[in-house]
Amino acid sequence: MDVCGSVGRKSTWEQITFYVETIKQSTTIKGLENYGLSFSEAMGAEGVHESVHAADPVEVNRDIRSSQPGQKKLSEFIYERKARLMEAKFREELKKNKDNQNEKRKL
Repeated sequence: MDVCGSVGRKSTWEQITFYVETIKQSTTIKGLENYGLSFSEAMGAEGVHESVHAADPVEVNRDIRSSQPGQKKLSEFIYERKARLMEAKFREELKKNKDNQNEKRKL
């Protein structure tokens, strides 16, 4: 077994690209998902999204199976569904925590 957990097969390595300037801008444009978040919070949300693709065993297994020759490719909706759900949940928790902190300051 190697450090990636491979047993008798090659490891799969991927690179994740974060478009930092786009993410920064998304925190300042009303109506976008990251509006009102700090840059660090927005990066965290993006990281949560990518971590689903990289570390969720069910998602990784499905992605690998669908990428095999002769297999039907996943639709973007299916491929992104759980990652987007977890990303949205993370953002909602951040916003809820911010709202709670603001309410405490008012007291």
